Amino acid sequence: MNFPSYFGPRLSGGSYSSAGYLYQDICALFCLFNSLNRGENVTSLGIEMINDFTIHRTNSTITAQVKKKTMSINDILKIIRETPNIDTDTIMIICTNFQEDLRQLITKMNNYKYAMNSDLDEAWKISITRDFYEELNKRVGSMI
Repeated sequence: MNFPSYFGPRLSGGSYSSAGYLYQDICALFCLFNSLNRGENVTSLGIEMINDFTIHRTNSTITAQVKKKTMSINDILKIIRETPNIDTDTIMIICTNFQEDLRQLITKMNNYKYAMNSDLDEAWKISITRDFYEELNKRVGSMI
C-alpha cells in the first residue's frame, strides 16, 4: 500500500482549518461514546491523523471523513479512492446531507442487507444479489 506523506497537505490540510473542528469533534465524540457503549474494545482515538478522526480498536480501525456539505455518489467515491486503508479498516463518511442519487442508493443498499439477513430462499437471495449489483453498476459503474 502506498500511503501519502503523513505531514503533507493532503493529510494535514484539515488541521490548518479550524472552521470544521467543532463539527468534527462532536462527530468524533459521538462515535467514541457510541463505541464504548457497545462494549467494543477501543484503544485510542485520533483526530486529524490521516483522516478527520480515527477510532482504533483491538483488531480493527474505523477511519472517518467528516464533511459539512451535501454529498453525492461522486463525492463518496472520491473519498474512498483517496483514503488509505487496510483490510481491517472500516471507512466511515459523515456528512450533513445526501443528494437524491446517493439517498436512493443507500435505501437500495439497506433493502439489500435486510434481504440477505432474512430467511428468504437462497435462490431468491442470489436473484436479489444479482439485481443489486446491476443497480450498483448502473449508478456507480460509470464513475469508477
